[in-house]
Amino acid sequence: MAELEAKLAGRYGQLMGSAALAETLGFASVSAFRQACWSGRIGIPMFNVPGRAGRFALTQDVVQWLWALRESAPVKTK
Repeated sequence: MAELEAKLAGRYGQLMGSAALAETLGFASVSAFRQACWSGRIGIPMFNVPGRAGRFALTQDVVQWLWALRESAPVKTK
């Protein structure tokens, strides 16, 4: 988990904007990401920053959410 956080923080910093979130979470576009936000399908705490457009999230929160999804994924064996 620390490696993922370091990689994302190195690329985006401690605060991720809509474009970075859309890319990191695998959305086809920022528009698709926004639709998911509006419908409540993103489980990451997001917020507005005064004077800045779009939604933001802490990189640490993104990593924790992704890691929790990974940990809850079923393990497939042959």
